[in-house]
Amino acid sequence: MKHSPLRLRIALLSTLLSGAVMVLFGTGAWWVVAQQKTAALDARIRALGTRMPGWMLRDREFLSLEQHIDFVLDSPGQEAGYFLLVSSTGGEVLHRSADWPRGLAPADFTSALADDPQAPAEPEAPTGRGWGGKGRGRGPGGGGGPGSGQALRFTKLPDFSSVIADGRNWRVGRLGNDDMTLVIGLGADATAAELRQLRQAGFIALPAALLLIGLGGWLVAGRALQPLQRITETAASVTSRGLDQRLPAIGGDPEIILMVDMLNGMMDRLEAGFHQATRFSADASHELKTPLAIMRGEIEQAIATATPGSPEQCTLNSLLEENHRLGGIVRSLLLLSRADAGRLVTTREPVDLTNLLEELVEDVAVSAETSDITVESVIAPGIRVSGDGPLLRTAILNLLGNAVKHNAPNGKFAVKLTYDDGNVLLEIANTAPAIPPDEREAIFERFARGCHARDAAREGTGLGLSLAREIIAAHGGTLVLAEDSGDGMVRFVAMLPRSAD
Repeated sequence: MKHSPLRLRIALLSTLLSGAVMVLFGTGAWWVVAQQKTAALDARIRALGTRMPGWMLRDREFLSLEQHIDFVLDSPGQEAGYFLLVSSTGGEVLHRSADWPRGLAPADFTSALADDPQAPAEPEAPTGRGWGGKGRGRGPGGGGGPGSGQALRFTKLPDFSSVIADGRNWRVGRLGNDDMTLVIGLGADATAAELRQLRQAGFIALPAALLLIGLGGWLVAGRALQPLQRITETAASVTSRGLDQRLPAIGGDPEIILMVDMLNGMMDRLEAGFHQATRFSADASHELKTPLAIMRGEIEQAIATATPGSPEQCTLNSLLEENHRLGGIVRSLLLLSRADAGRLVTTREPVDLTNLLEELVEDVAVSAETSDITVESVIAPGIRVSGDGPLLRTAILNLLGNAVKHNAPNGKFAVKLTYDDGNVLLEIANTAPAIPPDEREAIFERFARGCHARDAAREGTGLGLSLAREIIAAHGGTLVLAEDSGDGMVRFVAMLPRSAD
């Protein structure tokens, strides 16, 4: 699976984490505000139930209580709307507001309340009963009324709940003592509207905040990744011909400095190992040339003195062929080691590619005739390039030799040399099975041979195509295997810059 860029992932992750924190914080803040609003309503319900005790102390004046609440709730800034319910301890409804919500059942609010263990004890008095216990009033009615100095006490644990009735939000509180239960409901539409507006504001602000956080994360990630981008650009310039390149010290971050030091140390080791391998390949190839030449001379002298047609002469001829083959491998390895070191092309001069190709095609055609291979050539006149003639000769000869060596019986190979958009285009094709896709690049590797070439047990070292590509690349060109056209031909296309002469 393809991964998204690191910068994008950092921005998305920061946005996701920040969004989660904002949602949790916003939810918590909204809950705290809702609890405060609800607690404020509960406190108002308590205050309304205790501010005027006279309504119970003098003949249970329920209307007096409603008038008092009307006066309080009509004050500026107060929340409008309420209802009342007074019931006895046994559940009998003693009073109910005329505007009691139709969606509420009074029986749901007449259940007994639990005792409050922290409620203060009622003072004893010789006569009278009322809301708050014995002996609270004056005279036979127990009335204390305003100015009696008595405060109304609730000895039961209060109970509060939020309900919706007749399309309105209500906060309902139940207050009570041993005699009666008082139910007060206050309209909570304004509180619900404030909480709803607060929630909607959060929903609106969240996307905008996440967008800003994402943009900030993108910018911060880009700034943080700038050293890595510079390291990548420098590392991309490091090739086999530029192993001396090193990553510069970037920024002052300890992590970046440590990574740069580690990469530079790794490149030091790679450069040392590469140069050592290159020197070994070049030295070994150079040192092998002398003993191979001596062996070749000795074998040729032995062949000359051997009886013509004898088994000894046949064996010596076979050894001479292997000596030539080994010599070709040594020369190819020497050239490849120079290519790795960037010293393959040391001189450049105008090369008449037309004459060179015609000469090589004529030489290869002789061996092609012995295998009944048809040769076709279309060579444009006067094509010249700038480079090393012997090296170009080696590269083209390798390509032509492959075209004959890996050709089908009674097949053909075609050579075409033309100009293409100011470049020189050389195309060499031969009749052969199509090369599988997984081998199209592998055939250019050193000592690599295609499966059909191995099966056919043809002679070859697996260095020809690799050496040809290195020589053409050293001249500023490219060598590729063309796409299969379905005509039974395998095509190699070399492109070289045209000579300015």
